[in-house]
Amino acid sequence: MRLNLTGRHVSISEELHALVEAQVERVDRIMKDSAVSARVVLDLEGGRHCVDVKVHAREDHILPGAAEAESWDASLHAAFDKVLHQAHTVKGKWESRNRRGAKAGAVPGKPPETATA
Repeated sequence: MRLNLTGRHVSISEELHALVEAQVERVDRIMKDSAVSARVVLDLEGGRHCVDVKVHAREDHILPGAAEAESWDASLHAAFDKVLHQAHTVKGKWESRNRRGAKAGAVPGKPPETATA
């Protein structure tokens, strides 16, 4: 997954970059190959640490998440929790759609034949 990290009123340190990458890896683990890119904007507004996240997944799904807190760790975790919740929902919909026609050779509207012994 591609990562676009932007800092507004803050310089991106190695430690901060590692925190963001750890959170992005959580989303990537859930979405597997479905996540295309992630855009993370870090903003420091009057002592508040604001994080805005948008993850682009297949089929033009955009998973947004935003949070602000007293520390980068708390705000990143809160924003990515929102994204992860959406990722679980979207992934569940994709999996349920794939399960509908799971049985090969099944005829719609006709009950499956059972073998009697």
